[in-house]
Amino acid sequence: EMIVEQILGDIEDEHDSVDGEHEIIELAPNNYRVKGLCRLNTLNVMLGLNWIDEKVETVNGFLVKFLGRVPVIGEVFDYETIKIEIINSNSRKIDLLLITKKL
Repeated sequence: EMIVEQILGDIEDEHDSVDGEHEIIELAPNNYRVKGLCRLNTLNVMLGLNWIDEKVETVNGFLVKFLGRVPVIGEVFDYETIKIEIINSNSRKIDLLLITKKL
């Protein structure tokens, strides 16, 4: 599995987090580390957001659709009242990002 993940990227399996566990970690007040595969519903509940799109289910899908492309590592942009910084991504998906809620 490790070799395949080196080639293709992370693969979710029975040993990975379940039901949102560790998908969102609060680093400081209003500052969160979020996995790209985190479900929009989980993000909305935990951060009090209302990001809805019936055609995508994950944060990765939502942001890629919003931008029209996969953002690169280090890219920073705003969506509504949220600052988003890409921590890890590849040519196919966002793996990890930082979300900062602006006050």
